[in-house]
Amino acid sequence: MANALDIPVTAEGVETQRQAEILRDSGSDQLQGYLVGKPMSANEIHEKLLRDGVAP
Repeated sequence: MANALDIPVTAEGVETQRQAEILRDSGSDQLQGYLVGKPMSANEIHEKLLRDGVAP
């Protein structure tokens, strides 16, 4: 339904590649969960952005 209304669909809690494949085939636009990345504190996120050259 969301896809028919041009609303992006984010699947949460994705832990395996198989889940990701099923969700992508079902129309999910974005994925989040342990497969994509572990939870991080604000400080860890900031440090990662600095390392990746994304934050000033």
